[in-house]
Amino acid sequence: MRKWLVPVCSLAAAGFIVAQESDTVLKVDVNVVNILFSVHDKRGGLIGNLKKEDFTVLEDGKEQTIKYFTRETDLPLTLGLLVT
Repeated sequence: MRKWLVPVCSLAAAGFIVAQESDTVLKVDVNVVNILFSVHDKRGGLIGNLKKEDFTVLEDGKEQTIKYFTRETDLPLTLGLLVT
């Protein structure tokens, strides 16, 4: 099966840095980062039968371990209605 590469911001997995106007720096190390994503085929259709083994997560070129993998099907849906 085809491997999917999920890009991750390098600061998201290692922690994050917040700089304020007072030059205060806050650095936090984290163990788990949630990554929400959707996979579409060439025609724009959703692909929903993928497993954890179908993905590779890299941080700064180094493969990261996927600890938890779930398919979320009950996420909130936002619709817009245009009435003319």
